[in-house]
Amino acid sequence: TVTNAGVASSTSEFWTDQIYLSTDETLDESDVLLGSQGNFFGSEASPLGPAETYQVSIDFVVPDLPFGSYFLLLVPDAFGEEPETDELDNIVARP
Repeated sequence: TVTNAGVASSTSEFWTDQIYLSTDETLDESDVLLGSQGNFFGSEASPLGPAETYQVSIDFVVPDLPFGSYFLLLVPDAFGEEPETDELDNIVARP
């Protein structure tokens, strides 16, 4: 579930949500992109008013990786298409 934590409605005509596999809780170039979901203005997710939410579902296959602990990083608006005053709240890490 993605929530608009801002005080204004979304304005972008298109944005992309992504999911990564990572060895830590920080998105960087070593993380593996598992999948993407494009969203467009006028879809269920837009415009998204303050405190409104939408559901995103991304199918993916976990690649062959070394044994260990990993995090799923959920990254709504992955390319920053939606103008925001705080881009730091756009990544959620789950073990």
